[in-house]
Amino acid sequence: MSGAPKNKPTTPNLGSLAGQGVGTDAKGYVQNLQLKDSDPNNYGDVLTFFFRPGPVSQRSRVNYEKLRALGMSHSYHSYNGTENNEVSFEIYFNRLMIVKELTRGEARGYKEGAEGELEAVSGMIEESRRWMESLLLPPALDDGRIAAAPPACTLCLPGIISIRCRLMSLDWTFSQVDVHGRISELKGSVSFEEAPMARLTMQDALEVGMFRG
Repeated sequence: MSGAPKNKPTTPNLGSLAGQGVGTDAKGYVQNLQLKDSDPNNYGDVLTFFFRPGPVSQRSRVNYEKLRALGMSHSYHSYNGTENNEVSFEIYFNRLMIVKELTRGEARGYKEGAEGELEAVSGMIEESRRWMESLLLPPALDDGRIAAAPPACTLCLPGIISIRCRLMSLDWTFSQVDVHGRISELKGSVSFEEAPMARLTMQDALEVGMFRG
């Protein structure tokens, strides 16, 4: 249990929704963005988002030292290293849209128990928010010391990206909050940097591309 938080949030999640008869086989539930903590002992494990992010930006950059020889018409490029890939996008939570996804698009008004479902989804959004924020901080070891760095994670956007990375920045925008203080709509701008475990080569890029997580 090294690094695992002592107190996990107890807010309702998808499991409680399923217990209320809400279908978790909603369209796209497993096909969208997934974020997995590389350390299985840490809280959260896998966070699956309901809405596919877009657009997704990938930034790759190579560094060269420019050697300028006296009298030459140009500079020589001396390879200095390739920077880690950066991936950034926006994630989106909308409480009502998630409930409609889970209930297969049925418009079940508040009189039919939708209030409880909305409350459960608000809890799930808050839990997801806390888990994302936890990736910015180092975990505590069993003896109380702080680990050297925040945990790495695996970012998987099916068909596009699957890499081991670290969360570098996270910006939340609370678009809507209801009268009870529960989040109704939440947007997040996130930026990840790839954290390879081994040296990458041209062959790796040609053979597997960005699917190396």
